[in-house]
Amino acid sequence: MPSGAAGLTCRCAKEKGVTETELIEVITPLAFYAGRPKAMAAHTTAKQVFVA
Repeated sequence: MPSGAAGLTCRCAKEKGVTETELIEVITPLAFYAGRPKAMAAHTTAKQVFVA
């Protein structure tokens, strides 16, 4: 299970009923603001949370 702020945020979103697709849709525009490497890291974290 991922740790850190992104992991906590993704876990909380999952517990509140956000689907994996919805979370990925929110993360995608992050690449324009935070940069592609950070967006990809957030995407990987979200995937890990929904696999677990």
